[in-house]
Amino acid sequence: MKLKQTSLQYKVLQNIKENELISSGDKIIVAVSGGADSVCLFDVLFKLKKELNIDLVVCHFNHKLRGKESERDFEFVRKLAEERGAEFVGGEVESGNFIKSEESARDARYAFFEKILKEGRGGKLAIAHNKNDFIETFFLRLLRGSGMRGLKSIPYRRQNFIRPLLSLSRVEIESYMKKEGQAFINDATNDKIDFTRNYFRLKIMPLFLKINPNLLDTVSGNIASVEDDYDLLDRLILEKYKDILIEENLNSIILSRKKWLVLHSALKAGIIRLAILKIATLEDITYSQINAVIKMLEKGEGKKFKPLPHSLRVSLESGKIIVLVANTK
Repeated sequence: MKLKQTSLQYKVLQNIKENELISSGDKIIVAVSGGADSVCLFDVLFKLKKELNIDLVVCHFNHKLRGKESERDFEFVRKLAEERGAEFVGGEVESGNFIKSEESARDARYAFFEKILKEGRGGKLAIAHNKNDFIETFFLRLLRGSGMRGLKSIPYRRQNFIRPLLSLSRVEIESYMKKEGQAFINDATNDKIDFTRNYFRLKIMPLFLKINPNLLDTVSGNIASVEDDYDLLDRLILEKYKDILIEENLNSIILSRKKWLVLHSALKAGIIRLAILKIATLEDITYSQINAVIKMLEKGEGKKFKPLPHSLRVSLESGKIIVLVANTK
């Protein structure tokens, strides 16, 4: 199939090849909400099936946030998969569980994704994040106080999760959908500014774009530079981590404070983040919280532990730095 180099399909194909997202013979699960981005992702991958030599599975998670509209979305995606001859896997919030925030919705959705990957429904799961999501995530993490790792924003690939649309803007995607005449669902909650991301997208981003209409490309270039710098720093952090490591368990990490103290401040912070990441997550852990931990460990006086989100705590005992998940059974 000959594709125009200016076409969206060609751009997606190049993303896949350059970032080694898909191999010939892969079975790809495509996460489809019913919105323009995810339907576009499925449509493009479906049209590239022969070129890529892949099989597709469609999955949809019902958060049950919008009553009949949620059921409508579920049926729309199920029928879309059926029309294209693709296997469909549906999931929903378990009875008695309630989605209370953007974070809890994301956690429930990704738990479903992990579950169907473990079941062997497919080898990789494709998500429809685009360049706008990429930039919005960068700014939101910056505002919340993220370190360099967080500022890398969204990766093309993380373990078995792939993002073939990441270099494409929302405008390009919507233009493609209109040109192809492909139906999709408009989620009314996307226009509500109650959610932090929606507020940023609808109120803040337009102001940024007035200052710099080329913002998406400009910031993408800056993020690429941050990624290069961090990759080098990441290697140094891992080397020093191994050097000062005393003990590593499923729920705790023990490090030598003496060896940690003589390191550069960037390595000190990086090692603490790496230790946390090995036993938990860095979500909701801010730059200021990491700084408070570093000051406590450097001072070595008074209260010698700091609690962190996700039942984490970092303590100083007998010259040892202990990072652990508290109250684990």
